[in-house]
Amino acid sequence: MRPGFLLTIASIAISGCLLHAQSTPSQSNPANSSNIGSKPEPIPPARAAKIEEMLTLTGLKPTLEQRIAEEKKQLKWYAHVQSSIREVPKDKEPEEQGITAAYVKDMNGIAETQLTWEKVKPSILRYCSDNFTDEQIDSIIAFYKSPIGKLMLEKGKTLNTTTAAVMHGLEIETKRMTDKDTQDMQAKVEALRPPVPAPPSQSKSSEPVRTNSSSALGTSARKN
Repeated sequence: MRPGFLLTIASIAISGCLLHAQSTPSQSNPANSSNIGSKPEPIPPARAAKIEEMLTLTGLKPTLEQRIAEEKKQLKWYAHVQSSIREVPKDKEPEEQGITAAYVKDMNGIAETQLTWEKVKPSILRYCSDNFTDEQIDSIIAFYKSPIGKLMLEKGKTLNTTTAAVMHGLEIETKRMTDKDTQDMQAKVEALRPPVPAPPSQSKSSEPVRTNSSSALGTSARKN
């Protein structure tokens, strides 16, 4: 998974927060349409901090940080595997070791510098700043600080696991039913086809003539 995909996840998850906020469409940022093509205004530090608090309270930031850490680990493992599958002549091994060591170092550097929260943070903050008013952010923060908001976060993890299990079971059951219907249909269609005639057997005339050796000898004797 690359940071760009993480941003997609973030956008989808953040939009769900509006279900718990006091929506005020008329207060959305009107500058978005007039500033097309221009450099966006910097986000004030106080607003950025408030947005990051919202992302933390909703669980989005911790989730993204965990996914980024997993991706970082996978990238380092990939580098290790790729550097271990090359075979070179014996006299080239020292040179090969230098090349692969430099490769692993570069890949680890990419993992450490690119796969970080700080890399995706500006885009996520920009998305939130452009799509949420201060009042909406305050409402979301207040909700997730409330007992019902904390309960939703607590139970939401189990709900996600339960939902995944239910969907998996539904897929298995649906596949079983559709496989059976498909097999029944194929059998019925196959029954409509005329039977394939058996290949014709060889005629008797084509079979080699077998001679009873004893009869032939007897006939020859009688003639003598």
